[in-house]
Amino acid sequence: MGQLTVKFDPTLKFVKVQFKCDNPNIKIERGGDVGDDSGFPLEFGQNDKREATFEIKARAVEKESDEPVDISCQDINGNPLGSTRRYWIKLKPEPPPLEPPTDFKFLSWLVYAIRRSRKHPAFYALIVVVLVVPLFIFRVSPTDKIVNWVQRVNDHVQIKLHTKDPYVYEQPWSDLFLPRDNNRPDESKWLAPNEWSLVNGEKDSAVDKALRVAGDEVGLNKLPSDLYALYDYKVTFRLNTAESQRTARWIVRAQNQQDYYLFELTLPTQASNEAKLEGFVYANGSRGQPLASVTSAPVEYFKLHEGDLLFVILTVKNFEFKHEFILNLHEADDENNLNFDKQADKKLKTLSDVNKTYRYGAFGFQAHDRSDPFKVEGVEIENIK
Repeated sequence: MGQLTVKFDPTLKFVKVQFKCDNPNIKIERGGDVGDDSGFPLEFGQNDKREATFEIKARAVEKESDEPVDISCQDINGNPLGSTRRYWIKLKPEPPPLEPPTDFKFLSWLVYAIRRSRKHPAFYALIVVVLVVPLFIFRVSPTDKIVNWVQRVNDHVQIKLHTKDPYVYEQPWSDLFLPRDNNRPDESKWLAPNEWSLVNGEKDSAVDKALRVAGDEVGLNKLPSDLYALYDYKVTFRLNTAESQRTARWIVRAQNQQDYYLFELTLPTQASNEAKLEGFVYANGSRGQPLASVTSAPVEYFKLHEGDLLFVILTVKNFEFKHEFILNLHEADDENNLNFDKQADKKLKTLSDVNKTYRYGAFGFQAHDRSDPFKVEGVEIENIK
């Protein structure tokens, strides 16, 4: 398609422009108007410009050629204004549509994008893509950082949607429960219930605090990023027992405060002379199936007393949960204590989940009920590779 602009005498008020072309493939239009037999009457006001632009269109052009177009002008009475003028129009066939490359060669796509962008500016975006993609393929600096950032954003979204497992947390994690002004657990390390607090620790020390687990809500440890989770690891903590304490509970591989493994240690009494360890799968906050016992040997202790320290070393490996218990008496040299000869002896108890319910998750604690709080002296977690 081309355009033709015709200018007239500045005093002219009316003119009819007549086009004549022998080639039926050539059409003359003016603003979508095809005219009356290729004739276009024009009226001009006093301040109008004396010119008009016409569109010259051609269709079904098979080969290149020069075609004549005759233009004549008439007044309002049909009388000629000047002589007929002849113009020559060069017709060219439309080039075939530009198809995208069938291969994935960089140069082919670049040439394609440049040629298409001449008529379609949106293809400039394709040029940018073609130029940038090789930078990422060959990891040209600083695309490594961009790729890593995009990957982490994608991972973060998938982990939040539970369509991808978190990364393995490989760094050591610990909390020694150092003194704090508000006597509350460190909020950067614990999702702690309101009833948890820091109290005096071993031998009533105000310098080395202990975590008092109270109430009946689940509290869980926090990692520096929720892109990570604990999978297989070893955790060590000490139970600072009270005279009236009945139980202690710890949480393993918690998905949240409703879904997790729970282990409950029932302390020995005057009548039982044995500590009982049980494990359960919790789902939606409700107790489910018990964990199977791999070892059958009892955890033999006499009743514990105020200030006795029971070390708990828990190894979480695949879906087995190996517990080691080591007792330190509050009065280590008290030969009259029935547990005197049990100090430093390891007591073992291993439980397993044959259904393989939870692969990863947080560690934490829970009191049995409001009447049975307990104290924990330090927590240390080490990843098992």
